[in-house]
Amino acid sequence: MRAIPSPAQQYLRITEIMYNPSPAPAINSDAQQFEYIELKNISPSTALDLTGVRFTNGVYFNFTGSAVTSLAPGQIVLVVHNQSAFTARYGSGFSIAGQYTGSLNNGGETLRLEDAVGEKILEFAYNNTWYPITDGLGFSLVIVNENASWDTWV
Repeated sequence: MRAIPSPAQQYLRITEIMYNPSPAPAINSDAQQFEYIELKNISPSTALDLTGVRFTNGVYFNFTGSAVTSLAPGQIVLVVHNQSAFTARYGSGFSIAGQYTGSLNNGGETLRLEDAVGEKILEFAYNNTWYPITDGLGFSLVIVNENASWDTWV
């Protein structure tokens, strides 16, 4: 771990996880196609370069070459399981970097997000027993405190 955290370690947060969406058979018979992860730049003044930032556990996605490679202060971006299914269900007014490979485990798992040099930004486990309403009933897990220090996530 470097002595001074990278800007991504300081300011990039996962703020929402839709790991077990409710069914929408009129759009897609596989509810997991509607999964997504929301990330936010929590800095009030620093833009983030997302080049090299990547998910390396749970799901897999690299922001290099994606539709979104930087985040302005306060800006939000999504990575989704299936972009056409997501857009059909939720609309087109979202900033979507692209589609990740793999899928979010409905029972919970560990997600890892790394910066451009492979150092941990966030690594934590979520669990479907925390808030049962988020387990297939159409609600997502949302972070309680997006401003919590990056090094307090376990």
